[in-house]
Amino acid sequence: TPRRAALMIDPYVPEWIKDDPSIAGVRADGTRNTYTVSATALLGEVGDRYTELAVELATRYDPYMVTFTELTLDATYGTDDLALYEAMTGETGWPPAGSPKLGEWRSQVMARFLSGVRDAMRDANPDTLLGMDVAVNWAEPGAWRPDIGHDYALLSTVVDRLVVWAYFVLNGQNSYSVTRLANAIETAGLTGQATISIGLWAGADESGTIQPGTLVLGVTKAEAHGPAVNVTPYSRMTSTHWSQLGTVWSP
Repeated sequence: TPRRAALMIDPYVPEWIKDDPSIAGVRADGTRNTYTVSATALLGEVGDRYTELAVELATRYDPYMVTFTELTLDATYGTDDLALYEAMTGETGWPPAGSPKLGEWRSQVMARFLSGVRDAMRDANPDTLLGMDVAVNWAEPGAWRPDIGHDYALLSTVVDRLVVWAYFVLNGQNSYSVTRLANAIETAGLTGQATISIGLWAGADESGTIQPGTLVLGVTKAEAHGPAVNVTPYSRMTSTHWSQLGTVWSP
């Protein structure tokens, strides 16, 4: 049967940061991130380049969806980002440690960027959807991850699909944790926009692969609440994984 293809954008720009360190995200200790950019850069020149790439992919290849992965805002302590925070919130200085205000602002920045991407893509090719990979708060799934700009509820208003990183074994969780995550997504009314992505990675260094039976448990728990489910990465799938997965996913 016809298959739908999605293309993925990885926003890491280490070479660009080497050439222009000013675009790098700044950590709380003052060091610069070597892969990800500041909130200011995301809403500026770097974000413009990401948008151009998304539009090019949508028009050249006409995919079902273009998805951003590894797009996070956790290093936003530069002077440029402080000025942006104050302009957007009306606050003076950074909020105190533990305040939810920082996460709320980071998610607003992310939503503003993605809204611009979505509008540009729709002008170029209205048939291509916009997706966003999001991390999981395993301790409290329904709280999402606003600390890195991943407030599911807010992002769901500006993207077509949220791809949720349910890499449960890699994060020391079990299949019950997948149930809690799927339940939180359902309770929030996001089932129709979410894809729960079951990750095959295991081990602290990601060198291991979860057992086929564990994969089936994760898939089953995720599907029980109705969202779309995928399994990643293809390279970790063995013949046994395929066979076991076939017991719950039949042609």
